[in-house]
Amino acid sequence: MKITPSFIIILGVGISLILAAVFLSPVFLKQNNRNVGCTMEAKICPDGSAVGRTGPNCEFAQCPAPMVLVFGDQINFTINKEVVFNDGLKIVLKEINDSRCKPGVICVWAGEFSPVFTIMGGAVGNFQEELRLGTQTGKRVTRAGYVFELQDASETTATIIINKISTALWTSHPEAALQLLPDLPILGRFHKKFVRRSYG
Repeated sequence: MKITPSFIIILGVGISLILAAVFLSPVFLKQNNRNVGCTMEAKICPDGSAVGRTGPNCEFAQCPAPMVLVFGDQINFTINKEVVFNDGLKIVLKEINDSRCKPGVICVWAGEFSPVFTIMGGAVGNFQEELRLGTQTGKRVTRAGYVFELQDASETTATIIINKISTALWTSHPEAALQLLPDLPILGRFHKKFVRRSYG
């Protein structure tokens, strides 16, 4: 067989194409793999929002940072929403119990919405505690120097205001601090009289 210049050119072009296919195919495969869609899973974040999978590795997106609030603000909670206060107090709405009288049923009392929260951090400390409020009973609860006051609740939401009873408030305005304490029968009045004698 006689080797001609055109044969050498065709052979060179063929070898070049084979080498290009071998070396460039991984690049094209990687680009094609990047275009593969992620599964439609969702991760529920502590604030109640959801994030999906994203990026080339289909990892869950970062949850939004918890809101940092100051005391005295009105806060609207949904189930699993988490808020953090500037002193480190963290509060999460765990559930809302509904003991209201159902239509067509005769009840001894009308019932209520009763939001259940978990609290930790700040003056509460490192151990998680459960806090229960109610639209009829326990609208205001004092715990570890914080006053939790329920403003409104429904099957899925709860609105509360949290105040912190500081030492400065006790010493400078004891009467204002006393207004933050719950009005418990007998015990509450005794406690307020004791505090008046101590700080007043």
